[in-house]
Amino acid sequence: MPTRWLHRRVLPRQARVKGAAPAPHRVRAASAIRLLLTVAACSTAAPPLYTAEPGRLRWEAAEALQGATPDPFFTAEQLKAATEAITAVRNRFPEVRDIGAAGQLPLTIRLTDSAWARFVSRFPDAAGDTLRPRTGLRQIDSLNGALGARGVRIAHRLLGGEVDVLFTRPANGPALAARYRRLPDVRSAGSTLYVGGGSSIGARLNGDTVRLTLSRGWGDCLSGCIYQRTYVFTYDRRTRRVAQVSDSGDPTPTAGLEAWLRRPDWAAFDRMAEEARGAYADCMARDPRTPIRVVRELAPRLRTLDEGAVDEVVARRDVRRDPLLLARLASLGSVGAPARAVLFDEHGLALARNPRTPEFALRALLEEYTRRDPPPLEISRLLVRNPGVLGDREMLLHLLREGQMLDEVRAEGCRAYAARDYPYWERTGTADGSAGPWYSRVPCPELRPPAPSP
Repeated sequence: MPTRWLHRRVLPRQARVKGAAPAPHRVRAASAIRLLLTVAACSTAAPPLYTAEPGRLRWEAAEALQGATPDPFFTAEQLKAATEAITAVRNRFPEVRDIGAAGQLPLTIRLTDSAWARFVSRFPDAAGDTLRPRTGLRQIDSLNGALGARGVRIAHRLLGGEVDVLFTRPANGPALAARYRRLPDVRSAGSTLYVGGGSSIGARLNGDTVRLTLSRGWGDCLSGCIYQRTYVFTYDRRTRRVAQVSDSGDPTPTAGLEAWLRRPDWAAFDRMAEEARGAYADCMARDPRTPIRVVRELAPRLRTLDEGAVDEVVARRDVRRDPLLLARLASLGSVGAPARAVLFDEHGLALARNPRTPEFALRALLEEYTRRDPPPLEISRLLVRNPGVLGDREMLLHLLREGQMLDEVRAEGCRAYAARDYPYWERTGTADGSAGPWYSRVPCPELRPPAPSP
């Protein structure tokens, strides 16, 4: 149900006239319905048409076609057919848009012991990411040349024996592996699947029909995924029609999201199983039409999301204009890095200048401050005078240590530290239970009093 329908039917006509206001009960009704309908990717409303970078679609098409033909490489027409099918299915069935290709290297070969010894003796200092045009193994180099391989690199330096063969064209791993297995220096060959992903796409071509199998896994996918759901579709290239063949497996974690959105209950959300809570949060975070008030409630709960979901939240204009919301997102550990950068660059000076900036926002600024080399002088001056920073010993110490190369800031910070009678010296216990030596973390030697006696 498109948003413009909601605008026409739910809001009274006078509310659409500039300066006019609808009746309060109509506004509340419109807000409730908009919350339900506009979190579209998670429920029943149709989101905008699916678009993706052509390069990513081409990569997904090649991943989906692995093993579909006996040829070592895919033709442009085969890739086009798979790309069309993936796009059409994602447009017709938005609920499967989050299912991506598994991700794998088309070919990894395990060398025999003698071949590996010859390879290492030729390249004793080869690192895992070093691409070598030749291996020094005649038959492998000959086949690499015939297939147009870019070269090889060591797959596992510590374990030894395996090298990845890289190609310039989208390659069909199973067909390539069959050719390399015939060589006397190769013990085994196959594709290397990236560990931890729960999604996969498979495509099979039959004339003008493409059969697409999409599988979504969740729940401890590093160990193989506890839960699995599989969707099968067919796509007719002549008529451009998509038909669903089957939908089987475990109920998806977002199965109850539509009912929850009618009356959002955050206490109930916090009591959900981890898989369901993560799926709900991910779905709402990735949908650009999730209302900003829901995003504010969601922000402290996004710690389990991957960085991509937080990236999509931070990309929203309304989120970028809200420094406190950005600060909440910035405090999410490693996934909060995009929010910290935006917070520092777009709101850093205003937050550092404001004496009422909350502690969590100041800590987010200081976390990003650590990553700036050299630290910006203007924001350093403001932070060292901010009452929130000065009133917290740990934040002031952090600022002094990171900004000590800025003489003006260090001098002012050291005077502030001394004026507050913060302790200079600390000591820790030793393994035998006795008191350890005194030490100081304060980079203010000119103001440091003598160390206490042992």
